[in-house]
Amino acid sequence: MKPRQFKSTLAVLFANRMSVLTAGSPGIGKTSIIKQIAFSQGMDVIFLHPQYADHGEVAGVTWVWVSPDGQEMKADRVPLANMAPLFEATKPTLVIIDDLGHCMQSIQNSFMQLIEERRIGLRQVSDHVVFAASTNRKEDNAGAKTITSTMSNRFYTSITLDPSMPDLVEHAQCEGWEETMAPFINFCHSKDDPLFQPPTRDGSPFCTPRSLDKLQQMESAFSIEGSECPYEVVLGTVGQAMGDKYVAFRKIKKEIAHLPELAYSDPHGCEVPERPDLQYAMAGAVAMRATMATADAFFTYMARFPNEMEVVAVMDATRRDNTLKNTTPYRNWVVANQKWILEDD
Repeated sequence: MKPRQFKSTLAVLFANRMSVLTAGSPGIGKTSIIKQIAFSQGMDVIFLHPQYADHGEVAGVTWVWVSPDGQEMKADRVPLANMAPLFEATKPTLVIIDDLGHCMQSIQNSFMQLIEERRIGLRQVSDHVVFAASTNRKEDNAGAKTITSTMSNRFYTSITLDPSMPDLVEHAQCEGWEETMAPFINFCHSKDDPLFQPPTRDGSPFCTPRSLDKLQQMESAFSIEGSECPYEVVLGTVGQAMGDKYVAFRKIKKEIAHLPELAYSDPHGCEVPERPDLQYAMAGAVAMRATMATADAFFTYMARFPNEMEVVAVMDATRRDNTLKNTTPYRNWVVANQKWILEDD
C-alpha cells in the first residue's frame, strides 16, 4: 500500500479503535506515518518496545492475594507499572508496538491476549486504546523474525507499506525540507533512478525516506553555519551511490542560485535552462516559492518550460500550497493542460 492510501486507511481504523500490523523495509516511514495520523486525531501516543521486554512486562506477573484471616487466597496476572496507562486511559490513546518482529517468539506470543482480548489477566484495557504494531520483514535483512500467523491474525488487518516517490515529494514539501531535496527526488524519478534501496547485509548506509529526512536536517544545520553538509557525511547517511548523485545535484543547484528570484520579478525574460538537470533544479526552486500573490508570475514562467517539467512544477507547488488552486492562473492552466494532467495521473 502506498503512503497516501495508508494514511487514509489508518485514519478510519484509529477512529474506530481497530488494531493494525504494518510491515515494510527499514526507514520507509511506517512509525512516523502512524504517529502523524494519531496526532492529527488528537490521540495520546504510548510506545512499547518488545525487543527490550520480557514476558512479565507484556503479560503481567502472577500475584497471589491472601485474606487478612488467611482463609482465602486468589491469584491473577497483574500488569506492571509500565503498562498502567493502557488501563487508565481516559482519552483516545494509540499504543505503538514498535519492531514487533525483532523480539523473541515467546514475547510475541505474550501480546496475543493483549491485542485480541484487550486485557491482562482480569484487568481490561481502556476502551479508549487502539493498538498499532510495526515490523520489518525477514527478507529485509534487518534482523527481524517471522511474525507468526497466529500473532498477525489477532490484528484487524496487516498492511505492507511501499515507499512512493510522489508521496515523498509531498512529505518533503509539507515538512519544509530545504529546496534541494524535492527537486532531487523528482529528478531521480524522471530518470527511473531507484531512490530507495534495499537494506545492506553488511550494515553500510543505504537510502530510505528516513535517511533522506536525516540528510535534510543536517543540510539545514550546516546552512545555518554558512556551509553545506560534508561529502563524507552525506555518504554516511544515504550511501555511496545515492550520496554521489545528491552531491552532484547540489552542485547543479548552485549554478542556478541567482535565477529563482528573477523568475518572479521578470517571468518573461528570466533565463530557462537548457539542460534537463538544471531545469529540474530550477523548476523545483521556483515551485517552492509559489504563493497566491505570485501565482501569475509562476505560471507565466513555467509555461516556457517543456510540458512535462511544467506539470511536475505545478503539481509540486499545489501540493505544498493548495490555495494556489483557487487562483485564476491555475484554472487557466488546467484548461490549457488537460492532456498532460490526464497522462500524469
